[in-house]
Amino acid sequence: MAPFIAFCACYYGFLGLFNPYLPLWLKDAGLSVAGISAIMALQSLSRMIGPYFWGNASDKTGQPVHLLRLAAVVSLVATFGLFWKNPWWIAIILFIFFIHTSAMVPMSETAIAQALLKSGSFDLKRYGRIRVWGSIGFMPVVFLSGVWFEYAGFNSFVPLSIASLLLLVLICWRIPNLKMVTSTAHSVPIASILKKPEVVWFFLCVFFHILAHTGIYVFLTLYLANL
Repeated sequence: MAPFIAFCACYYGFLGLFNPYLPLWLKDAGLSVAGISAIMALQSLSRMIGPYFWGNASDKTGQPVHLLRLAAVVSLVATFGLFWKNPWWIAIILFIFFIHTSAMVPMSETAIAQALLKSGSFDLKRYGRIRVWGSIGFMPVVFLSGVWFEYAGFNSFVPLSIASLLLLVLICWRIPNLKMVTSTAHSVPIASILKKPEVVWFFLCVFFHILAHTGIYVFLTLYLANL
């Protein structure tokens, strides 16, 4: 389980560096608040497209770990483009970046699920022990990054992001390449599932949950910096 633990710690550690401080870096690059919000909206747009694309690719190839590695490498390469601080260029680069990072959690979760299957059942306890390392990775990085940027400024934001993604790429190559187990059960039409009341309520819950987080994800660090 060590490669999966390392992935969770590193991936969510990277998010602790990237997500809270990206709006501040964009402000430092000269973008207005409206420009920052437009660019950050691309992240949500990518999550409406990316997971379905990657999920479909995973279903067809049965190789989620290969796709995870591909997404990590492209994300790393795209981040080098952030050295050029043109607003339109930043938007294009970040959209490419977001499309590929949107694959990482679904593909890693698929790989973890395959690794934790025992006689057709899923080992929830071991999953929890793996997944908690995401929080363990996130908390110190988000704090230490704030201390560092307070001291050194945001010129180091892109180099630190590249270093974090390089470590993530190396970890992805340590994850065992488990071929996805496909189900032989008869498929159920998606429309019949979406009409179920419990599914409707679930999606409403998710919608408002994400809506409530929008302001925090995008504007909280800008607000705190202003204070």
